[in-house]
Parts: sequence; structure tokens; C-alpha cells
Amino acid sequence: MGINKEKLVNKLIELGCFKTGNFKLKSGINTDFYLDFRHLISHPDILIQICELIYEKFAEIPGLICGLPYAGIPYSQTISILYKRKCIMLRKEQKKYGTSKMIEGNYNKNDELIIIDDIITKGTSIKESLSHFKDFNIKKIIVLVDREEGGKESIEKHGIKVESVFTVYDFKKCINS
Repeated sequence: MGINKEKLVNKLIELGCFKTGNFKLKSGINTDFYLDFRHLISHPDILIQICELIYEKFAEIPGLICGLPYAGIPYSQTISILYKRKCIMLRKEQKKYGTSKMIEGNYNKNDELIIIDDIITKGTSIKESLSHFKDFNIKKIIVLVDREEGGKESIEKHGIKVESVFTVYDFKKCINS
């Protein structure tokens, strides 16, 4: 699609998506850098470019798409609209009223599914969400960034392919140049 990934990484750094300092991750790990893409919802032009790169990873694979809550949802919704792909939504927690659904949208048992998330570190949050997708045929998981800390491998042990648009090295390379 002609998107210059290095220019895009530099723009993401400029927007504050890659921060250096002392941070504690959800996994409890301390790190000297933090990736934060949640504010990209305020930058639709950048969000669209990222979604184009994500979509390239699964354009030929049929199926529904689902962004994991909350960080993956803007990508799945944007891709759904841009490419007219059906989408479902996993809730962060089950509703205690109404239909009490955990997954929203129209789907059938054994539907093919592509899952989208922003970052993979150890793979813990993705593994936690997989229990909700037992009735689906998961074709692939796409993440925006692989922190390269074993998460991809820990998911692929379960027979699910994981691909990333960027690795943490792409960001560190731009910071150090």
C-alpha cells in the first residue's frame, strides 16, 4: 500500500507512543520503555495508516475480526468500516443485565476469526481472552507491536499464528538513529 513504515514509526514516536523511563507493565515486569497507542483514536489519519498495515496481514483470510478490549477495538472497528469486514466485539467483562453476553455482534459457531491487539509482551492477556473464543476457528492474531519477550511463541504453542506490524526493535532503531 506504499506506507513508509520507518516514517510511520517516527511519527508514532513523535506522538508519544514510545516513551522511555521507568515503567511497570500489566505483567508486573519493570521496563525502561513503554508503548502506548491508545491516544491514536485522536489521530484518524495515523490510525488509518496503521489499519492498512494490519489489514495487509490478513486481507486474503476470510472471517470475522475482533479487537481485544480495549486497545484492539479501534483497529478492528476502523478495518471493519474501511474494508467492509464483519466485526464482533469482546467485552472486558460480562454484562450482568439484559442478554448477559460476553461477545457482541452476529456470529455462528465455528466462524473463522482474526483477532487484533495492540501489543504482545508475554502473551498473557491474549491467552486470557482466548477462552471466550472456543466456538470460533481462530485463523490468526495480529498485533501492532511485538515487544519480543516471548509472547508470540507462547501463543503459537497453541497452534495460532501471531504476526506483528512492528517489533520493538523498529522503535528502538529510530530512537537510536
